[in-house]
Amino acid sequence: MKLMSVKEGGPVILQTDVPQLTGDELIVWRFGDKGKLIAKHDIEAKSPPLYDDTDERLRDRFKLNHQTGSLTITNTRTTDSGHYTVKISSNKQTLYQKYIVTVSEPGLSPAAVAGIVVAGIVVVVLLVAAAATGVIYHQRKIAEVPEAVSGEEGEEVKLNTGVTIIQTSDLIEWQCGNEDDLITQIKGGTVDITSYEDVLHGVFRDRLKLDMKTGSLTITNPRIEHTGPYKLLINNKCKKKFIVYIRGEYLQTFCVIMIIVLHSVGLFLWLVQLAGPIGL
Repeated sequence: MKLMSVKEGGPVILQTDVPQLTGDELIVWRFGDKGKLIAKHDIEAKSPPLYDDTDERLRDRFKLNHQTGSLTITNTRTTDSGHYTVKISSNKQTLYQKYIVTVSEPGLSPAAVAGIVVAGIVVVVLLVAAAATGVIYHQRKIAEVPEAVSGEEGEEVKLNTGVTIIQTSDLIEWQCGNEDDLITQIKGGTVDITSYEDVLHGVFRDRLKLDMKTGSLTITNPRIEHTGPYKLLINNKCKKKFIVYIRGEYLQTFCVIMIIVLHSVGLFLWLVQLAGPIGL
């Protein structure tokens, strides 16, 4: 997942990891949680790119790069903020990429934005805490509440399993992202650690360390793109969840914090749904 930020009115380029298209690709760009189609180009059919011209917000402001499939948004507006995805299909492979774009108003100072973000987080945390308290009161066990872990770019972060020592029969697995991609695992009683460093476009290459006694995971030299949800599985059962965010420069940090807020809001809505059936 790539985090992009821009001041309102400026351009932003959502770059793909394709150095050069080969001529048989189908490129599809989508926007928002519902996956609204905003741009499409069938290069093999030699047809011109198609853009969504039904939405006044998007009209005449999108441009596809015919060599890489990258998308440029010109004259950005705050309504352009959100999730973008691209799917590039060819005879050889299919590439998926995700982006989060934040368009901020020119008049907002860093202090003002920080204040808004902090206030939002405080409100969300209070709501989640209130809902969680109600559920605990009814003796309902909450296994879905994620543990928040934060750190600076370049400074390692550690996700603790809470296990003193893993048993020889235990299989410890770590997953990352909304797709639950397996990134590393270890079998208890062995020294064989398997890391899947090519997943998620190789962002974890040479950055993962597993504690052979506890199964705890350390991310070394982390970057902004290591922000996101993580899961600990022991013997194929989810035991703990984490939300990791890595702080970088000001605007990048703003994007990251908003991800945490969105995850917290999702958790709060889940707690509300859970509380309903038990009579809260």
